[in-house]
Amino acid sequence: MSATMSKTFMSPDFLTKFLEEYREMPVLWQVRSADYSNRTKRVEAWDLLVQLTREKIPEADLCFVKKKVDSIRASFRKELRRVRDSKRGGLSADDVYKPTLWYFDLLLFTADQDIPRKIKSSLEEETEDVDRDSQETTALTTIEVS
Repeated sequence: MSATMSKTFMSPDFLTKFLEEYREMPVLWQVRSADYSNRTKRVEAWDLLVQLTREKIPEADLCFVKKKVDSIRASFRKELRRVRDSKRGGLSADDVYKPTLWYFDLLLFTADQDIPRKIKSSLEEETEDVDRDSQETTALTTIEVS
């Protein structure tokens, strides 16, 4: 991926058009949609975005487009987190963080689509191991006593 390709992709004219098309394809970003899990529909949608990108960047491929979408969404999430954190901080409306990404408003439709990953606590695993060990010890003690 060349710097020229990236610069062309990130140009306001192209990226605005791209994000408008992306918005029309909820199969790619609306995680609660029934079609989100439909691999065929997702592949078709990605192909349409690749075709759109090739109009401006002929050498673009699926990998390039996916990386760009991931990068754009990551930057958006970072800015959104800053906005939310500043609102939680009890700041006045004038002091709330104002996003610097020019395309922030274009991606607001994805704001509620990220589902936090379930975190597996190492404490729960240790507790389960301790419970299992105590059950084994109890079983052995019962057998030895009998």
